[in-house]
Amino acid sequence: MEIEFGVNGWKQLPDAISKKYHFVPARVEVEEHHIGVYASKTDEHMVKADHPKALLHGSLVSPSLGAAIINGKYVNAVPLYRLEQEFQRYGL
Repeated sequence: MEIEFGVNGWKQLPDAISKKYHFVPARVEVEEHHIGVYASKTDEHMVKADHPKALLHGSLVSPSLGAAIINGKYVNAVPLYRLEQEFQRYGL
């Protein structure tokens, strides 16, 4: 860590914000994670704090929401347009 935060120091940049939809049948919750981002004052080197991994990089899809879509489509044989209507009721 001393190499990263050495004598020349760092400046803190605005936190990166990660949001994911969390699907629980009959309700949807949004999780918001603030991820610290730091940049070196001497060069363009940046460091991000640890954060939760995403199911699909850059997507709002959580594992529970992805499972609900796959379950509806392939297990219950619900057409995609009906799944879409169902999720629109939740504001997704």
